[in-house]
Amino acid sequence: MRKNLLVAAIAAFVAQGAFAADVYPELSVAAESQEYVSGEATIVNTNFVSETAPGVLGVSVDLGFSIGNATSKYGLFRLTNATFSGSPEVKPASEAEYATLSAGGDSENYAIFEIAATQPSGLAQDEALTLGFPALTAEEGKDVSVSYTLYGTAQDAVDNIDTGTGGLASSTGVLFSLASAVNGPAFADPTQEIALVASEFKRFGPSDYTADFAEIDASDLIGQYDSDGDGSVDAYRKDSTLAASYTSSALNVSDATITFSGDFSFGVWSYNNLEWYVDENGEMVADSGVTVNDDGTITIDQYQSSKLSVTTGTSDDNADVAIKGSYSAVLSGISFYKTDSASVDSSADPISQEATLGSISYDTTSIEIPYLTTYSEYNQRVYLTNTSSQDASYTTTFLTESGVTVTEGVAATGTIPAGEMIALKAVDIVTLEGKTRTSATIEVEAGVENLSAVTQTVNLNDSSTDTIVLKID
Repeated sequence: MRKNLLVAAIAAFVAQGAFAADVYPELSVAAESQEYVSGEATIVNTNFVSETAPGVLGVSVDLGFSIGNATSKYGLFRLTNATFSGSPEVKPASEAEYATLSAGGDSENYAIFEIAATQPSGLAQDEALTLGFPALTAEEGKDVSVSYTLYGTAQDAVDNIDTGTGGLASSTGVLFSLASAVNGPAFADPTQEIALVASEFKRFGPSDYTADFAEIDASDLIGQYDSDGDGSVDAYRKDSTLAASYTSSALNVSDATITFSGDFSFGVWSYNNLEWYVDENGEMVADSGVTVNDDGTITIDQYQSSKLSVTTGTSDDNADVAIKGSYSAVLSGISFYKTDSASVDSSADPISQEATLGSISYDTTSIEIPYLTTYSEYNQRVYLTNTSSQDASYTTTFLTESGVTVTEGVAATGTIPAGEMIALKAVDIVTLEGKTRTSATIEVEAGVENLSAVTQTVNLNDSSTDTIVLKID
């Protein structure tokens, strides 16, 4: 099972109204470290000790309304897309003043504090409040925001727990985000390799028989940020909480493997100079260092940064037909060294990461024929119309029941002239042994908007006809 890799991208608040919107202290994140695999995560508020040390996610906000001596008002802090982990704390700037947690806090998305004024002068509206908390549990792939509202009574605060509306003063801002990166940080963007209909899907270019997929580079699992704003860059694990800091040489791939999923029944596949392929007897042949798994996946026993590739052949005479489909990989067994240490961090389990590497598609439009028959008492034809200004090449593939042998006919491949219709007899498209029916897919080198297709089947006994408009996509 894939283990999601998680990290918080911490960003400063946008100041709004009375909300000072300062992350305390300020933490900047490198531009290249903004996207991470999504998932629920507990974000540790580094350096949080107590109300006097609120941590890197501490929030400062103006009180917004004065509080007279020996009286109290109630501050409601609400989280969106997160809950508190542990008890939050609030402290006014004036040392003699205090705030007490009255409701919410741990495991809740809100916290209500009684803010009391104990000095004769009371608390001014620009009194700064500081919110601190041990940790937050954030939801998958969402911005985490915090709002503050000051109420005159505890009942008013309780009545507005779900909305945070009303009140004497209020403001909000984004605290951080747990962003989503579908492909994962250790993988390049997926590639789309297109097999050409003109080569009967054996080539990926005029003379190119090789397709390369996304490069895998585990070093991308190490992110960078300026942890104290001094211009020096630290390293950290992109799957970790903010609390885990590592050196730039933190990656340990000595036990790492890569497992590929996809259709490997054609061509010669390779990764980092290791090869595997299906031989003429239908058996998978693999180099030492490549494991063929029972479920059809392929495991490279020792990770190296490289690309997955397939070569269909060296010429159209000996090349295999490339099969449409997607390819993915799981990078497993990666661990991390401790900061300034040669020992592996035993407190951090080795991680796994899955991502799509790419796909093979055809430069065609597909026409699905659910029922094609060569039964002697039927006369079936397929009518293909090309309204474009260019001739359109086509090929046909077949999917049959068990025990049926297919032999392509002369009409299984060909060309639909520009602005014309062609009629293909089923018996010219295919010869069937074992049964007289099959399904078929015609791949045409033309756009959907320029094609139409129907089948017409005539019963030779009673001259009845059955006409079906075919699906094109």
